[in-house]
Amino acid sequence: MEKRDYAQIFRVLTQRYSTGEFVHTTGPKSGEPVSVHLINVGFASATMADLYHREIKPLDQKTLDSLILAAFFHDTNKIDPDKRSLRGSVGELGEFLKTLDLGIDFDEKKVVGFAASHGKNGPVGSRLDMDRDQINLSRILMVADNLELFNTANLSTNLQKYHELNDYVQTIFPGRELSFISFREFRNVLTTELMKATYNFLKSVCGVPVAFYRDGIVYLKAKDKPVEREALKNEYVKHLLDKILDARTAVRYWQGMIQIKPAAFGGIPLELIVVMIGSISSDDKSKLLQGLYTLLKRMREKDKSATILDDEQYLKVTGLPSGTEIPTSGKPSDFEPLAAKTSKPVDEIMEDFKNYFFEIHYNLSDQRMKIFLEKYIEANLETPEQTETSIEGLVKSLKGYGTPKNTCSICGSEFDVAEMQAAEVRRGTSVQQFSNNLHANMRRDPKRYICMACRATLILEKTSQENARSDFYIIGTPYTFFPAQLEDFLKDDLNERIKIIQKAKKRKDSYVDDFLSAVVGEINKMINYDDPDLNFANFFSIPLSIYNKKLNPGHKATEALGHISKLHNSLPVKYFIFSNLSFTGEDLESTTFEAGYPAIQFQSIPSSASGAMKNLDLLYELRKLVEHYCELDHVPTLFFKLATSNREEMWVEASRSLRYLRGKGDNSIAGKFLLVLNDGLEKKGVAMEEKVNLTLSIAKIGFETLKNTRRPYWNLSDYALSKAFEEAFEAVRKFDPKLHERDDLESLVLNNVLRAIEYRPAALEFKDEFMKIVDTYGGGSLKLARERLIESHNTLRSIYLGGIKMEMARGRKGGNE
Repeated sequence: MEKRDYAQIFRVLTQRYSTGEFVHTTGPKSGEPVSVHLINVGFASATMADLYHREIKPLDQKTLDSLILAAFFHDTNKIDPDKRSLRGSVGELGEFLKTLDLGIDFDEKKVVGFAASHGKNGPVGSRLDMDRDQINLSRILMVADNLELFNTANLSTNLQKYHELNDYVQTIFPGRELSFISFREFRNVLTTELMKATYNFLKSVCGVPVAFYRDGIVYLKAKDKPVEREALKNEYVKHLLDKILDARTAVRYWQGMIQIKPAAFGGIPLELIVVMIGSISSDDKSKLLQGLYTLLKRMREKDKSATILDDEQYLKVTGLPSGTEIPTSGKPSDFEPLAAKTSKPVDEIMEDFKNYFFEIHYNLSDQRMKIFLEKYIEANLETPEQTETSIEGLVKSLKGYGTPKNTCSICGSEFDVAEMQAAEVRRGTSVQQFSNNLHANMRRDPKRYICMACRATLILEKTSQENARSDFYIIGTPYTFFPAQLEDFLKDDLNERIKIIQKAKKRKDSYVDDFLSAVVGEINKMINYDDPDLNFANFFSIPLSIYNKKLNPGHKATEALGHISKLHNSLPVKYFIFSNLSFTGEDLESTTFEAGYPAIQFQSIPSSASGAMKNLDLLYELRKLVEHYCELDHVPTLFFKLATSNREEMWVEASRSLRYLRGKGDNSIAGKFLLVLNDGLEKKGVAMEEKVNLTLSIAKIGFETLKNTRRPYWNLSDYALSKAFEEAFEAVRKFDPKLHERDDLESLVLNNVLRAIEYRPAALEFKDEFMKIVDTYGGGSLKLARERLIESHNTLRSIYLGGIKMEMARGRKGGNE
């Protein structure tokens, strides 16, 4: 099966089985679309079937494709429109697959057999006509199906099921066993980097990853190549140090000068620091000299007795005459005279500085990060051989909890707490905190204290992802797991498209837009990426920058929800919207998603946009509708108005906002917009209020009278279209409930309406329906009815006009149209 075939199946599943009746409403999978389970089982089965083909017995392509199709569509009882049982619906799976026109050759009998026998024992007789290989393939489907029962990579949480699945795996693959590598603690990017290292390590020992859970990997282990815990730990430490010990956290250009931060003595090699200083200097020798001297001063502060760090040694390596006076202010401009005096090339200065001060810099640096990572991994790594839970770290955290300088201000733990440094975090992340516990008259800014784990995570966020500040971050986490083959497919497709981008020199945000459109469906341009590396290991993050910076926070929030609703419709996972990337496992685990709505949560949503969270199931179609009919500049405004309104009043709000649509004054565009919105709301079971329905009923009468005139009405003004309504309303204004009765009002309304509707029976019908509105608003009191109607005039007129335009769009065209 080719990659395009997988992509086609992926789209079919997400488009057909991700919403409405195909979302679980009860049990542990409440809120999860059926498509998620089918995709996970399908890709996991494909991974193991391919391994069986390579290691156990070569199979013909038709048999392999039959198993893979059966895996993607195995739960026929869940996708059957008549909701029949598996036994009653599985026999028609072959015919159903033919209707999809996937262009994949398969054996109908085998597809039905595989799907029917994917349970523990399968229907009676389902395996009687299967050969040994087919039985093993059906077992592969059963193993993949049961992996969905776990919400963690630590399979030992259900030992009985784990041992049962492992027995099946060893029956299918005699040289392998089912295993896992997981982590007790989730720390977003830090855990992701551990997952990447795990993936690379497993490939080196012939392990085959099957599923990426949020906290680890489930894989098929080769029995003759065991995973040694010590070797795995060393791989983790090496991988993380390569990412964390980044010179960008040690050297910073700020306030017109190069600054050296504490991270310069946290294990980063001197060579990288000097190269970073040179990079910032950009061949400006005065900047280079200032940066190197600042670094020398920081080393001197660490060891004031070291003679190798005196000014003469600095003058020597920079090619300056002995005794030259060195500026004390530290600005690059003050070093310009020194730059003019030395004829030594920049490259030679940097090389000599590295060679001369390498040893003392190494001795002055500590290995705290390396030591911490070794302890952290030892405490958090879980494998089948060692899964005991240690509470030592928890007890230590609780002892220091609440003490500002002993407790991490982000996660509350107490590993090794120190001040947060601006050079170690992404732009836009605050390193300050405000507290009333500080000493009076402090001259320095209060700093946040963070632990080594959070420090490592923040550095990874800065060094491994784009560093531009974004309005929001969309976080996608799996309901259960991301299939390993899905992740591989996306990565390969991504790399292919990067090559296309490099040739075409397209903008990177445009590229990511194209990539997501091709792989997971339709999505607007919303991503601002310096490095388009979507990692589908245990979660993925997408920085979202709202293009219109003039929008207020509420508008921006609804824009984010609009984009994410589109994404959820094509890639159904659990979505979170954060204002920054400093989130922990608790932020994800403590969240509950409301049944019947897309799994989307917004951290600290502005109050003005909170109404949109009650319309999550409407936002995808609503966003498409607004973008199609609205002027581009007004899309955020109109979408905000509709998304945050009560769903029963959404159509009314739309009728009041027709000025934002394309082709101002074009009744056909307004009518189509309102008609599509009305139909969409009806499909969702949204019923409008009685008052609105009554107003729409007289709008139908008004439209029929216009149509019966057999004169063109499409280009009539709003005044002309609403003339009958306005005449009836004028009667209400003139009516005095103190002097007249209800019959008098009826007569007055009829006389006024006859000015606009010449056909008396139609005018009488219009009058009767209008009086129903009067009765509804007044509740028996003509005085109260008059007051309320006059107060609601503009809204009722908008509803009436919207109703007439909507009736036009239904196809009831007349006149020369």
